Amino acid sequence: MAADIPFDQSLSGVAFTSHRNTLVVQASSGPVRLWDLTDLRHPVPIEDRRFDADTEDARFIDNHTLAASTGNDNKVRLWDLTDPRHAALLSGLASENGVEHLQTSPDEKTVAGVTGSGELHIWDVTNPRDPSDVGTIPDISAQGVEFGHDGYTAAVATSSPPGFAVDSTGVLLFDLDPDRLYRYLCSINGQPITADQWKQLVPDHPYQEPCR
Repeated sequence: MAADIPFDQSLSGVAFTSHRNTLVVQASSGPVRLWDLTDLRHPVPIEDRRFDADTEDARFIDNHTLAASTGNDNKVRLWDLTDPRHAALLSGLASENGVEHLQTSPDEKTVAGVTGSGELHIWDVTNPRDPSDVGTIPDISAQGVEFGHDGYTAAVATSSPPGFAVDSTGVLLFDLDPDRLYRYLCSINGQPITADQWKQLVPDHPYQEPCR
């Protein structure tokens, strides 16, 4: 064993930054701690007081962007850890309910959060400085989420999925690819809206033939 890093709380997870010199240690209920592992036998704590908040979960989006959810204000914050000693806040993702579990997609474009009430919240973080709220999937008793390698398929573990017995468990699969959803909706909708119908419904916008 190269080293033993002490911690005064029970831990829920660890993660490396891309350069493998910084270790992120996640407490079960408490702050995120960063450790400098340049010398593996002598880890050095990296003090950044901005992480001193009750953190529910933390995940890396890409090589240097950390998503961390806090339980005291129902927000997920995105941090730039290019310089771990001076973590820079990029943006915040709001949620009506506290996010207890986070997962990031392999293509580094999406963050999914499972709330304490079992909702699945999804954000587009293609631009971490200006993320967008994709939406919330409510009433699925979500317990955890994992992304497929394509970045768009989400497998959600639930305790009471729709259509199942109340006390059963299951996995729900969601396709988050907007292009595939567009093609699917076009395939089941039949005759698309005509130019005359478009003019009546949205007269202020030029006609664009849907489902071409």
